[in-house]
Amino acid sequence: MSRLEHLFYKLDYEIESEEVIANQFFALKETECDKQSKMNKLVRKISEKEHKRIDKETTDYVNRVYFNKYPNTENQTNNNENNV
Repeated sequence: MSRLEHLFYKLDYEIESEEVIANQFFALKETECDKQSKMNKLVRKISEKEHKRIDKETTDYVNRVYFNKYPNTENQTNNNENNV
């Protein structure tokens, strides 16, 4: 269980007060921001070509996972029909 899930668990089962959980949450959030900042310093520059590839992969993933849309399924169907 992640730390965030653990906080929600303690809140849901009223193990600790909402105020205590809120303080722990904001402390956790601060450490997460520090990690993100350190990671951002490591990434100098992403080329435009790489950025477009990442955007396409992200869009394809979101479409597959959340909308059940699969890229190029029409092209694959047409190719399969032409090969028969």
